[in-house]
Amino acid sequence: YFDYLFYIDFEASMADPRAQNALGHLQEFATFLRVLGCYPMDATL
Repeated sequence: YFDYLFYIDFEASMADPRAQNALGHLQEFATFLRVLGCYPMDATL
């Protein structure tokens, strides 16, 4: 029996309905889901 943890990093605003929809679908399949944060992107990137 194995436990797996995955880290997902993507560019999107949490106010974007598409990002909310994607996280909602992910939560349907994941036994554990935590959003660690949402930060503004640096303009120099």
